[in-house]
Amino acid sequence: MLSDADLKTITNIPAPVVMTKLHVSHQLAYGVRDLAPLTTLSSLRSLDIVTYCADIDNESFRGLSVLTSMTSLHFGIVNHVSGDGLVDGLAGSAATLQELALVDCSSLQNAGLAALTASLPQLRRLSLIKIPWLTNSCVGGALMRLGVLTCLQLHDNGNISCGDGGLQQLAKLPLLRQVDIKRFPRFTPQDVNTLLQFDNLVQVNDRCKLRRTPDSENYLAGLEPHR
Repeated sequence: MLSDADLKTITNIPAPVVMTKLHVSHQLAYGVRDLAPLTTLSSLRSLDIVTYCADIDNESFRGLSVLTSMTSLHFGIVNHVSGDGLVDGLAGSAATLQELALVDCSSLQNAGLAALTASLPQLRRLSLIKIPWLTNSCVGGALMRLGVLTCLQLHDNGNISCGDGGLQQLAKLPLLRQVDIKRFPRFTPQDVNTLLQFDNLVQVNDRCKLRRTPDSENYLAGLEPHR
């Protein structure tokens, strides 16, 4: 089990060694309560601590604002970090962050996600997994702000549907090329058929896996049963 002292040891790298990427596996990350040691990694570009950070709160996460070069952040089980904390903590990397994955963030709601996406103009890849309070309005509000988004992953967000007020709005994102959807209990075969009509590459993992080629006249040509 990785403690705060262990994290400080990992990040205490002698010059001239420069750490640009840090991955903490889920076997080690349980028990991390303080992100302060990471603030010394001024050249950090990629941070991956996806699971077992349940004790991290807004105050701790805001410390990451001193990092100004991050392009990728994967963070999970952060039940006490709200949208405000995410916006503040990523303020330093707002102009550079291109990939963001949030897993099991139970304090994140539609308004917080909207504020977050508005602050990240260069975000190209977004993954939202087990964010229980998100609804259709987050699609029309938060996601529509991401004009350069190319890849979107949504898993276990059961309050989002495919209708006019839901995922159909994704068709308005000009650069979106991949949508990965998994475990959406409201989805029907008709919903899948609707998503197939997008001009971009779409993957639906809930009921089937599908790809549509640009020259395909039959939307169902690329449909494969989910296994």
